[in-house]
Amino acid sequence: MLSFMHAQYTFFQQGYTLLNELNPYMKKLASELDQLVIDSAVEKREMEHKHATIQQ
Repeated sequence: MLSFMHAQYTFFQQGYTLLNELNPYMKKLASELDQLVIDSAVEKREMEHKHATIQQ
């Protein structure tokens, strides 16, 4: 039983450590995705404006 509990502890400890190491990467990725959403919204607005100008 003790061996099983130690294995469980090790498994979850390794998962926790891995996620802590990935945290800076995940934050950077989230900020890049936020910027991508903003950039695509700006580009869409510009394209719609150009399209409206051409249609006139």
